[in-house]
Amino acid sequence: MLDEQCYNDEECKSSTNHTVCLEVTPTSSYCKCTTGYQAIMQSPYTICTPLQSPTPSAHLSPLASLALGLVLLAGLLAFILKLFSRARWAPSRNVPKRARCVVHFQHCL
Repeated sequence: MLDEQCYNDEECKSSTNHTVCLEVTPTSSYCKCTTGYQAIMQSPYTICTPLQSPTPSAHLSPLASLALGLVLLAGLLAFILKLFSRARWAPSRNVPKRARCVVHFQHCL
């Protein structure tokens, strides 16, 4: 039985599968579930069942979130720079020379 004193693994395995005799102190050993198993109490006895593997979560890892944020930021920056470069190097509109002088505070003769 689990959590009872034992002297070797066969004593534990005779009553419950997937158990080992684990030395707790130099003078005492107890029956425990082997690695990868957990104890489940079912009246009137306890059994060892395999551990449940964690299900993959739908959450993104922090590193993936950071990478996605940087990619979006870089794309937005490229888009804004493209807009400003178009405005700066766009061909001038057909504005009379006199109007351009007034707008730019230059003296035109």
